[in-house]
Amino acid sequence: GMGFERAGDLVVKYGKCFITQAVSKAIKITNTSDVVQRAGFVEVPPLARVLPSAFMAILPKTTVTRHIVFYPGAVASYAFSLKCKTNLGQTYTINCSGKGATASLQLRDSTVRLAAVGDGYYERAWTYLTNTTDEAMAFKFGNALHPDDNGMSAAEKKDSDPAMNFLGLSPASGVVGPRETVRVQIDFNPAINVPSFWKLLGKDLLGKHDQEDSKNNQKKNQESSGAEDGSVAGDEKGNTNDAGDSTDGGDAKGGGGSVK
Repeated sequence: GMGFERAGDLVVKYGKCFITQAVSKAIKITNTSDVVQRAGFVEVPPLARVLPSAFMAILPKTTVTRHIVFYPGAVASYAFSLKCKTNLGQTYTINCSGKGATASLQLRDSTVRLAAVGDGYYERAWTYLTNTTDEAMAFKFGNALHPDDNGMSAAEKKDSDPAMNFLGLSPASGVVGPRETVRVQIDFNPAINVPSFWKLLGKDLLGKHDQEDSKNNQKKNQESSGAEDGSVAGDEKGNTNDAGDSTDGGDAKGGGGSVK
């Protein structure tokens, strides 16, 4: 037979879910028999999906995991069921429930694109934060680059590592009145000449470039030095020959010279 592992008797409760997000709950399905079983979820409603696939082949005494993803489309209460059928003619029903809700505070833009800028320059953009309730709501923007800032101020963060401080938001915290909207300013100011910025990307690119420049300069110096040595040797040989030719019946050897 088949076995399902889930809190409760084949019940999945999502609770409150924002209508702009999807919520996933995992269930484990075990083949308790001694033969391979094929199973699949049929009649899946549009507001749900089974990932990574609604159909599966489960080896004997083996457990697989499936994620049931809920997509609330409106502010409402939802109740739906999923049927899992096997090739042995068994049918299992999973009852699901959830409630769609809107966020108390909403940003106008989920993505803000900023243009590329050079060192010493910045790019600025704006978005808007709206309070959808009838009560004043406090807000605070977190910094993903400083998940454990422990209340560090902006100045302290900048002093600790300027390369980690290339994104600024203003206001970073505050209170939005009932049904009010505030404008949020976003500043992108990359410190591309700070070595730790490159380390943040996983490579010390500045050090790599410096090493390459040093090697190139050494090679050029060696080539230049070799060319000068060849020129000096040629000049000395020419001068020696000239000295030998100017001696009557003479023969110059090794720069010492002997006259016969």
